[in-house]
Order: sequence, then C-alpha cells, then structure tokens
Amino acid sequence: MREYLCYCLMATHFFLGAIFDESAKKDDEVFRTAVGDLNQNEEILQTEKITFSVTFVDGNNPFQAVQEESKIKELGNEKKTTLTNGI
Repeated sequence: MREYLCYCLMATHFFLGAIFDESAKKDDEVFRTAVGDLNQNEEILQTEKITFSVTFVDGNNPFQAVQEESKIKELGNEKKTTLTNGI
C-alpha cells in the first residue's frame, strides 16, 4: 500500500492530508513529528503554518484510499474558502 499526501496551498497556511495503511502507525508518528518540527522552525516557515489530517485505510481496499483522498481534498478546499472569506 502506498501512502498518499494531498495538500492545499494558501498564502500563509498549508493543509496536508496523509493517508496511511492501518499497519503504518509508525509512519503516522514520523509524519506528525516532521510537521511539528517544520512548524517550529522559523528559518523554514517564517510566517506560514502547516495543519494536517491523518487517515488510516485498509491496505487491501484501494478504493477506500481514493474515497479518503476525495474527503481530504474537500476538507482542504473548505479550509481555503474559510481563510479566503475571513480576509
């Protein structure tokens, strides 16, 4: 099973969606740590902020990964719309 990352780019906000196989709990931990490290490093992200969503899917069901990807894209679009309308 492959891991998928979806993202939505905004002026000062990045939204990442990660989809992992149910057996990839360690990958989830590494992903969360990496995002946390990036958010705390002002040399890399001076004014930007990364938020994320993690979803686990059954590795034997590729259709579930596609469905979850669609949900993550919708969530990213909602966040983009909310931030744009809030300006």
